[in-house]
Amino acid sequence: MADDDSSKKDDLKKEIEDEKFHGFDEELQEFGRKLRKMPGIRRLLNFVIYGLYIPPTMILKGQGKILFNPSYRKLMFDRETKTGLLEDSIFAPSLWCPNDEGTSLQYDNAVAGRYAAYDFHRREEFGKNTVNRGKGRLIAFPLDEIIDNPASKYTPSTLVEPLDLGQILQIVFPSIDELVEWELVRDTTYKEAYKRAGLYDQYRLGIELKNIGDETVYQITPKGNGLVFVATEGGEKTSEKKRELVFVPGWHGNI
Repeated sequence: MADDDSSKKDDLKKEIEDEKFHGFDEELQEFGRKLRKMPGIRRLLNFVIYGLYIPPTMILKGQGKILFNPSYRKLMFDRETKTGLLEDSIFAPSLWCPNDEGTSLQYDNAVAGRYAAYDFHRREEFGKNTVNRGKGRLIAFPLDEIIDNPASKYTPSTLVEPLDLGQILQIVFPSIDELVEWELVRDTTYKEAYKRAGLYDQYRLGIELKNIGDETVYQITPKGNGLVFVATEGGEKTSEKKRELVFVPGWHGNI
């Protein structure tokens, strides 16, 4: 029986790995890196693509209403929409995180191969009505200017511009191992993660009662601040689908 369970887990892991698209090929990524060093040309290309090409094309295809969609406008002007999980955020396939009232822990479970995430500091940064949890597929921006920094060096949350062509070409759909290797994420325990977030004393009883203190959870490092997103995917049924776009680069929408 144990062998059957192990075999099923191996098959599931292989299925998840096979479906992953890790990002654009190296030539396009290199083109994106070069664009990052040529701000004048990059701004011109962004204007041509997002100002002169995409709007008329969408209108001709009968999709012009998307241009007036609040989510599209948020992507252009709203800093929160452009910002990934903040430092100390936690995520895992199945996650114990604070409930909305902040009185106890609740259990969030993502579908196979996806992750549930909780952002401890998002409401401090963007306001009390901000949604600070999400579920979906991991997306990251391992940008050249920070990739060689130590995990302890804080990345400004304003760095990511998802509509910038130079950054789009550097987007990846990473594995956990890659995120840990790049030091955007640390492999830790619930006890240590809640301590780093400054909330262990508040949720200590719940963590102890559920006996999860030593269980593994993944946490965003200072280096990874704002660079890792959890993208809601098409086909996922959730009552908070629109609200969860806070974790999704708006240009990506549902994947």
